[in-house]
Amino acid sequence: MTIGIALLVVLPFLPISYAHLEQSSSGGVMQGNYFSYIGFDPTNPATYEPLKIIFSIQDENGNDLYDIQTMVEIYSDSMEKIIFYEPWREQNIGDFEIPFVFEKSGTHQIILSIS
Repeated sequence: MTIGIALLVVLPFLPISYAHLEQSSSGGVMQGNYFSYIGFDPTNPATYEPLKIIFSIQDENGNDLYDIQTMVEIYSDSMEKIIFYEPWREQNIGDFEIPFVFEKSGTHQIILSIS
């Protein structure tokens, strides 16, 4: 089974919620049997600055998941153009990160797919 989770990112300001990740900017999104959290390091991304997009995927009891398949896509503010694609890859643990640089301010959509 594959589950897609869409998360919207608005630059330059992102509200902080305190979830599983210290840097979390999205509370737990429940899809199927998974909770997903997303965070950024630094916490407030700025355009043209390197950052880490940090993901945490957990079961319904808040336990980390292991040996899962993930795919990540990031779309531009118009949602018409894909600006980042990480194909399916196995994650040893549901906590992982992706280095990224936002080149434009605005709303972006991050799609995390879990299999």
